[in-house]
Amino acid sequence: MTNGLVVEKVEPQPTPKGMRGKWNIIPLNQPIPNLGLHKGGNLFPGGHDKLIFTGLYNEIGSFYEGPLPRDTVIRNNTFTNTFFDSIKVYTNGKGAVARNITITGNRITGWHTNPMNPKSAAAINLRNVVGGVIRNNTIGPGAAAPKISQPIRLHGCQGITQEANQVE
Repeated sequence: MTNGLVVEKVEPQPTPKGMRGKWNIIPLNQPIPNLGLHKGGNLFPGGHDKLIFTGLYNEIGSFYEGPLPRDTVIRNNTFTNTFFDSIKVYTNGKGAVARNITITGNRITGWHTNPMNPKSAAAINLRNVVGGVIRNNTIGPGAAAPKISQPIRLHGCQGITQEANQVE
């Protein structure tokens, strides 16, 4: 991939004391150009130590914002028994869009909602994405409530092509 970053692997890490969730180190095929690191005590956007920042967030628990996804490929993965959306590319806000997202060759089964918190779920959920393709994915049965869930959900998207996806 030219002019892009490729994730080489995901290295699970122990959860730091006092924190929650899963922590990983994600080596890339090349350094991120012009990367600014936040070294201050105020991590909130717009705070007094706001710096150039690149962030990657898996499960957003507050109002943090990472870079808007662009030219991203999610390919040849297997997702099994995930809570809520197995693959989710989601932006929210005026003019905030993800661009050119390709989701291809993935196998998704057992996507469902948490029984303690029954919300809608989708195997693939895109919101505010401009341009991209969802192709050759196999979506097995989910256990989410069918009245509020669907295998592929698109909201506020433009120019998304769906080709040869198989819903079982």
